[in-house]
Amino acid sequence: MRLRGAGIDASAGATDELARIIPQLRAAWSEVRLTVRADSGSCRDELLTWCEAQGVDYVIGLPRNSRVVAAVDDAPREGAGAGAGAPARAFRDLTYRTHRGWCRARRVVAKAEALPGLDGPKVNPRVVVTTLPADVLDAQPLYEMRYCARGDVENRIKEQQLILFADRTSAATLRANQRQLTFSSIAYTLLAALRRRGPRAPRRGPVRRDPDNNQARNAADRDAPPTNTSHRPHCRREINAGEKCRLAFHGHHPGGGMSMAFLRDDAEGEKPRRNYGLPDRTDPDYDRIAARALLEAARVGETELAERATGYYWGEPGLKPYVEVIVREAEVAGDDRLEQVGRRFLR
Repeated sequence: MRLRGAGIDASAGATDELARIIPQLRAAWSEVRLTVRADSGSCRDELLTWCEAQGVDYVIGLPRNSRVVAAVDDAPREGAGAGAGAPARAFRDLTYRTHRGWCRARRVVAKAEALPGLDGPKVNPRVVVTTLPADVLDAQPLYEMRYCARGDVENRIKEQQLILFADRTSAATLRANQRQLTFSSIAYTLLAALRRRGPRAPRRGPVRRDPDNNQARNAADRDAPPTNTSHRPHCRREINAGEKCRLAFHGHHPGGGMSMAFLRDDAEGEKPRRNYGLPDRTDPDYDRIAARALLEAARVGETELAERATGYYWGEPGLKPYVEVIVREAEVAGDDRLEQVGRRFLR
């Protein structure tokens, strides 16, 4: 455990940690090509230069500035959807060097997106710097497949912090807090192993509710295995000795899904805790509101309960157009958590 003061640069010590970790990885996997992926808080010339000298690739976010924004300002007008009143997106490859700070020019990939708004289109540029050459990976797949996947890795960190109580470090002594983190790490190692080796949960189709009775269940809902993904840091579920439990696996690996929980046999009878602001099923805006309800519920671990309330399962194809709009709005508003949840829905 290392304690850091709050008055230091976010990337302080990152190069030293890489210098410690990279040799160990190469000793274990000598044939593997390593790539460092990080957000703009780690974009420092010291780290970039070290990676280049050690033959380590990187894809790292670059803080936006007026020069980069000006270079891609007209790109959305050339991209898909331009001139149709719809969001327009385009990617550009640049060779860029800061006026001060960088020792050399580097490849920069910029995503320029214009979103329609009441006061005119809103430009939403995002920029990354990389060592990967353009002939190996084009701009769009580099940003969408290599860089954006970083957000899902952060979800695994949040799982340990929130679901496995790694944030419980309020004990009076450092030794006690270290013990808490050790137990949390052991639990996460077990969870990740189960997720890798466990069977994939069968994909279920949309559930349609009787508009006259929101609690009615059709045959597909009755036959579906009971699930409950409520993982609240201050909510504990007791499992009695000898009680039968189920394990729900949403994927074969940590990136395959966020939810995994011990489930009681009586979980099937659990009803939605709230109506999530849903209108009547005959309302023309029902699907749009249901899409947002599912995403907002996923923030607090109530995905399955929201599915029962809305009548849609996670990943419902009919809701994806609405989720795409929500993701773009979250991206503009800087709501990273909602953006991550929405992109997970769209997979």
